[in-house]
Amino acid sequence: MHVPLMYIFLNYFQEEYEEGDDLGRLECGHSYHAVCVKQWLVQKNQCPVCKASAFS
Repeated sequence: MHVPLMYIFLNYFQEEYEEGDDLGRLECGHSYHAVCVKQWLVQKNQCPVCKASAFS
């Protein structure tokens, strides 16, 4: 079964960060779980929240 990337990503938005979580911060300042944001950035070079370019 293929689960859409956006569904996976939105599930992480609903979780609070816990101490020790591996986080990634984009240039816009938004932080996400590293595993999830890496998968997202393979598809789109933008922040999923503010749509700013992830890498200049």
